[in-house]
Amino acid sequence: MSYVSELVLNVLIIAFYLLSFAIAIGDYVMVSLSLYTMAKNRGIRGAGLAWVPVANFWIVGSLANEADAQKGIQRRWNTILLTFALMGLGGLLVVFVALIAVGILYYFVAADLLLWVFLLVYGLLIVDMVAMVALSILSSICIFKIFESVVPQKAVKYLLLYLLVPLGAGICLLKTRNADEPIPPMETLTKTEEML
Repeated sequence: MSYVSELVLNVLIIAFYLLSFAIAIGDYVMVSLSLYTMAKNRGIRGAGLAWVPVANFWIVGSLANEADAQKGIQRRWNTILLTFALMGLGGLLVVFVALIAVGILYYFVAADLLLWVFLLVYGLLIVDMVAMVALSILSSICIFKIFESVVPQKAVKYLLLYLLVPLGAGICLLKTRNADEPIPPMETLTKTEEML
């Protein structure tokens, strides 16, 4: 390969990464803004958590709780999603620290013990991956519930765009955030229902 072709290839690779990073940041901003607006409209406390990477699952779950509450169903999606998100993050941190420890202990521990430590670490990694898959499935269910409560006739289409199209998540949520009219908070709904 010549110097010029290597340079062009390197520039293309850097441009690809910069474009991917810009798309990811743009999608994150659109999703966070949409979740924040929907949470504010529905009177959910802590709407600012929509901007925090793991805590935004609490907002998604709270919005799904509100959608279920409109149908008379009481669920705790926010707690479930946040638990799985924290399990996934905690599991990754444990595996990362364990792999660093294995690298340090490599020179000081017998090979048999090192094998058991590796098996334990990879077992934790498998459990963590299962938790992350469960989080992905449950958050998709919650997103569908949000779309269904706001635009029931387009909920399936929006969910597919949300899952399959780059920037689809941000665009679909951004499009539906203003269609969501402010409703009373969940506590007010339950008090009103109790009075009836």
